[in-house]
Amino acid sequence: MRSDRNGGNSIYYEPNSYGEAAESAAYKTAPFEVTGSADSVPYYHDDHYTQAGDLYRLLSVEERGRLVNNIVNAMKPVEKDEIKLRQISHFYKADPEWGQAIAEGLGLRVPQLA
Repeated sequence: MRSDRNGGNSIYYEPNSYGEAAESAAYKTAPFEVTGSADSVPYYHDDHYTQAGDLYRLLSVEERGRLVNNIVNAMKPVEKDEIKLRQISHFYKADPEWGQAIAEGLGLRVPQLA
């Protein structure tokens, strides 16, 4: 792991709320021909929550508590509640108990989900 502050405090992920860091078509993999079976497991592009929720439910009560505390402590410095609430909704979609625990740790309510 690098420890030289590579990138500093820059926003290096997408999507983000600051209009920085956007995907560039110049770095996409060039198309190539494939024959035979290249994938034997279906991938559901719209399911971003099942695997995370399943993993959360595999944890013991103590492990869940430590995970929630780590996430809450990492999110406390975030200045915009809008960003915290957006993230809480993702945890809630993975597992309602998980989202609720993080919201409570931050002194917020789980946002109304559409």
